[in-house]
Amino acid sequence: MASNNAMMQLLEKIEDFFQDQSDLPTLQDLKNPTSTMVYKFLGRGLLEFGIEMDSLKMAHYSQSTCSAYPDNYTEIIPYINLYKIYRDIFDIADIKVDFSMRDILQPRPNRNVKVMNAVMDFLDFADKQVYEMTPIFDEIRNAKEKAKQIEEAKQMLRKDINEAMHREKQIDERKREATLAE
Repeated sequence: MASNNAMMQLLEKIEDFFQDQSDLPTLQDLKNPTSTMVYKFLGRGLLEFGIEMDSLKMAHYSQSTCSAYPDNYTEIIPYINLYKIYRDIFDIADIKVDFSMRDILQPRPNRNVKVMNAVMDFLDFADKQVYEMTPIFDEIRNAKEKAKQIEEAKQMLRKDINEAMHREKQIDERKREATLAE
């Protein structure tokens, strides 16, 4: 079993990260993890990215067409979707953690602590990246806005120049007509 120290460190990470302290795992939850607790925790991590747990309850087209009896699988679909998302996150972020459906459906204390630590490490990393990148994104947004304003100013100048040239041409034509009429 994972040590109490490892579990306490994980709980500290979780409490430090999540602003809303309600419904966080407890030491008892880590010692005796349930699929419900793991599902809620993993869902809470996804919520940080704006992914609502309700969206996981819907079967994807490929999931709904692979069986003649899709209703038999409605209870497991959210767990499959949750697993798929985290498996993709771990693979794309190159997080080396042994993670399987069993970690969600039949969690064990040692593996659960490792998986939850991996999730927290990813959430911390993503949070820091957003924090560090925000000023850069702001600079880019400001530069684009300035470029747009410059382009609009150029268009206005072109319009003014064209109008001035048109007026000048009209004035020249009137002068010509006036000289011809004399």
